Amino acid sequence: MLSGVAKRKKKKIEEEQKKRQRGALQKFLSGSRPTGVNLLESAEPEAETSPETRPEDGAGNAVEDAVAPSTSAPSQTDKEPLDPERVLASYPSDPAKWDQIDDRMREYFALNNPCQNIGDFSASQRKYGDINRSLTKEHFFRKKLYGETLSRKWLVYSPSTGTVFCYCCKLFSIRDNQFVTGFNDWKNCANRLHEHENSMDHRTAYSNRSLERAYWLNILKRIVATIQFLSSRGLPFRGDDELVGSPHNGNFLGCIELISRFDPLLSEHLARYGNKGRGHTSYLSSTVCDEFIQLMAKKVLHAIVKEVKDGKYFSIIVDSTPDITHVDQLALIIRYVLRKSGEPVERFLEFIPLHGHAAEHMEETLKSELKELDIDLMDCRGQNYDNASNMAGKYSGLQARIKNKNPNSDFISCSAHSLNLVGACAAECCLEAISFFGFIQNIYNFFSASTRRWEILTAHLTKCERGLTLKSLSSTRWSARADATKALRFGYKAIQDALNEIKVDHGTPRAAQYEASQLITVMETLETAVMTYMGQARNDFDVYEAEAQTPTATEGYKADSQRRRVKKVMFGESAGPEVRRSGREAFLIDTHYVICDCLSQELKQRKDAYKIVEEKFGFLTKTKSMNIEQICAATEKLKKIYPQDLEEDFTAEFCQFISMVKDEESVTAMYKKLLELGLRYAFPNVDICLCMYLTLPIANCSGERSFSLLKRVKTYRRATVTE
Repeated sequence: MLSGVAKRKKKKIEEEQKKRQRGALQKFLSGSRPTGVNLLESAEPEAETSPETRPEDGAGNAVEDAVAPSTSAPSQTDKEPLDPERVLASYPSDPAKWDQIDDRMREYFALNNPCQNIGDFSASQRKYGDINRSLTKEHFFRKKLYGETLSRKWLVYSPSTGTVFCYCCKLFSIRDNQFVTGFNDWKNCANRLHEHENSMDHRTAYSNRSLERAYWLNILKRIVATIQFLSSRGLPFRGDDELVGSPHNGNFLGCIELISRFDPLLSEHLARYGNKGRGHTSYLSSTVCDEFIQLMAKKVLHAIVKEVKDGKYFSIIVDSTPDITHVDQLALIIRYVLRKSGEPVERFLEFIPLHGHAAEHMEETLKSELKELDIDLMDCRGQNYDNASNMAGKYSGLQARIKNKNPNSDFISCSAHSLNLVGACAAECCLEAISFFGFIQNIYNFFSASTRRWEILTAHLTKCERGLTLKSLSSTRWSARADATKALRFGYKAIQDALNEIKVDHGTPRAAQYEASQLITVMETLETAVMTYMGQARNDFDVYEAEAQTPTATEGYKADSQRRRVKKVMFGESAGPEVRRSGREAFLIDTHYVICDCLSQELKQRKDAYKIVEEKFGFLTKTKSMNIEQICAATEKLKKIYPQDLEEDFTAEFCQFISMVKDEESVTAMYKKLLELGLRYAFPNVDICLCMYLTLPIANCSGERSFSLLKRVKTYRRATVTE
C-alpha cells in the first residue's frame, strides 16, 4: 500500500503527463493547419480496398480513407536511415510497454496498425468463482445485424499483462478509460467492448487518428510523385544543401517548393516541418528519397520478372563497359514477349560489377543473378553478345558455356556489331584505304582547329544544296565514317575552294597555309577522288572513275607521273621481260578489287552466323512462297528440335493457322492476330512457336544504350562519395 504522499506524487506525475499530451494533440489537430482544407476529402482513396485494410470508425463501421502505399514506410527522422529492428525496439507490439508516448510514435501508428498479438491468450486467464475465463479470438471481431463480420483493428492484446488495450484511445484520447490502462473483465467483455466502441471518447480518438493518417498520406503522395518524376527522367535530386528556401537545395526540394505555391497543404507542411533538422519527421530528407528510389526500383524489377514468367520464354543480352571508377559493369538485358499485346520488348535489369573478364566468371555471375531473380535459365531461347572472344567464343566463350547448360539457347551475333566489323575490315584491307580515311580525319582536324578556318569552310559549304558539314571519324561506329565520306563526296569542290582561300589568306599562319597546300595536293589526285566516289559494285569502276574526274580536273593517276624504277639485273639472273602496270591498273587491282572482295567475303562470313536461326524458323517468314509439303517438313523439323516444347499436333495446328492469317506481313503481326482473335488456347503449339521466335534478339543495342545511362548515374561526383 502506498502512503498518502506517494499517492499524491503519483497522481501529480500522471496529471502532468496528460497535460503535456493534451497540449501536443491540440497543437497538431488545430491552430496552424490551413483552414478550408478537408484532409479526409483531399486524400484520394485507392480504386479498391479490402475489408482487412479498410479502417473503421468507433462503432466498427468501415469508413473510406486513403490507403497507405503497399510499402508503408514508418515515420523517419531526417538524415536517419530506416532500420526495422530499431523501429521494433522503439515501438514494441505490447501496448503495456508504451511508456513514453510522443508525436513521433503517434505519427508511426497513424500510418501503421500495430500487431494485435492474436494467438496465445494464456496470460489473460482469470477465475470467477469456480469458472476460469480468458480472452478469445471472437472478442477481436464484431458481427453486424445483417451478418457481416468486422474486425476490431483498434483492439490490441498485451501478452505481458494479459489485458487488452484500445491503441487509438491510448495514443490520441485526452482522458483515461479502462481500455487505456488495460481491460481484463472477461465476464462482461462483450458488453464493455460494445459500450467502448460506441463511446464519444473512442470515436473522437479514432477520428483523430484518421485525420493524422490522412495528413501524412497526402504529404507522402506529393513527395512520392515528385521522386517518381525526377527518377524516371534521370534528373539529379540533391544540391549543395538541403535547406528549404535555399536556391541551391537541388531539384527535389525545388520541385516541392514549386508545388507548395499552389498547394496549401504542402505549403503549410514546409512551414511547420521545413529545416527542423534531425529528430523531426518531415519526409523531406535525402535519406527518404534514397529509400523511395530503392522501393520503386524493386517494384519495377518485380514487375519485369513477373512479365518474363508470364511469357515463359526469353533471351539474354549481355555487354560490359568500365565506369568512371574503372570497375567493369555488366549490363543485363532480357528480351521477352508481352502476353497481352504480343509485342516483343527488351528490358534492362541492372548493372552487375565484374571483377574478371574470364568466360567462366561471367557465366557464374549471370547464373547467380538469374537464380536470385527466380528466372529459370532452361527457358532461355537466345543469347546475344558482341563479337568479343570471351563472350562469342565458339568453344570456351560465354555463349558456349550457357549452351552447354541449355542446348536450346542459340547464340545470335549482334547484327549491328557484325555490320560495323564488315566496314571496319574493308577500311583496313589495303594501304590506300587506310591512307584515305586518314586524309578525311586530317581534313576535319585542320578546319576544326581554328574558328576562322571553320568559318571559311562553312561559307563555302552553304553554297551546296545538301547543307553539308565535315564529320570526324569514329573508331567504333562505322556510320560516322560513312557520314564523313558523304560530306567529302558532295562537298568536294567547296572544300577545295576553302583550302585555296586559306592558302592565300594573309591572316593565316604560315604553317596553316602550308598544311592547306598539302591537303590540296592530295585532293587533286585521282586516287583520292575515286576512293570518295567508289561503291561496292566490283564491275562499276569505270563509272566511279568518270565521276571522280570532274572535281579533280585530271585524267591521270599519280603513279603515271612518277619515274619508274628500273630493276637492276644481278649477276646470274636472266633479264626476262618486266611486267609493267599503269597507274589505273595498279589502283584497280590493288585497291578497288581488294576492297570489294573484302566487303563481299565479310558479308558472307557474317551472314553464315545466322544460318542456325534460318534453318529453324526461316519458314515463318516464307509461308506465302511455300507449298503445304514444304511447310509440313519445316514444322516437323522444328518439332524434333524442341521436343519438350512442341507437341505432335503442331504441324496440323500451324497449317490451319496459316490459312487464317495469310494476309499478315510479319511474324509479329501473326502473333498479335492470334491474341486478338482469342485463339491462343485453340493453337497452343503455334503460340509457343511464335513466342520463341519473337524472343530471339537481333542486336545488343539495348546494352549499348544502357552505357549512356551509366554515364548519367556514375558521374565523377557520385563516384567520389561512399554510397
